[in-house]
Parts: sequence; structure tokens; C-alpha cells
Amino acid sequence: MNTKTFEKKYGNKGGISKLTELRSFFLSQKYIANVFGVSQQRVKQWMKIFFGQEYDPREDRRDAIMASMIEFASHNSFPDFRFAYRGTQYYEEILKECIKLKIYEK
Repeated sequence: MNTKTFEKKYGNKGGISKLTELRSFFLSQKYIANVFGVSQQRVKQWMKIFFGQEYDPREDRRDAIMASMIEFASHNSFPDFRFAYRGTQYYEEILKECIKLKIYEK
């Protein structure tokens, strides 16, 4: 499959630009498969064909979430940070990082 064929078949669902957009948001293969009405295996194949590599967005998604938490912390008070993120998956790790970066004090 090439981009022309992809556009012809999936243009009504956004085509290659939609696939690229969903990939850039680090969305799961399952989510992308649902958007295009195909299997996760097909999405996996597309990633190799169009982007030249396997696609596993979990680490990139984690990094983006953590960066946004640090960004929030740098512009908000500790009570606001605690209210927004306490109990979330990366709270403790980011709190330690914020102390290390001297955003918050011990």
C-alpha cells in the first residue's frame, strides 16, 4: 500500500493526515484501529509502511504527561499541584523531580 492507495480507501476518515495526527498524539493502536475500522494488526503494518518503524506510544505518552505535570508545577502552587495530580500514576515521581528542580521545597 502507498499513500495514494491509502487516501483512496481511507480519505473519508481523514486519510494519511489523520493517521499522522493520531500517531503524533501518541494514541494506541487500538484507538487508531477503531477510527479507521481496521484491526490493530493492520495499524501495526501501516506504521511500518508509512513511518518505517514499529509503533508503541506508551513511553512517549508517559514522557508527555510527565512534562506537562512539571510545566503545571512550574506555574502553580504546591497545593494546586497536589489538588490536580494527587493519586495519579506519576504524582510521587514528579513531586520528587519538582523538589530536585527546586520548583517546590521539601
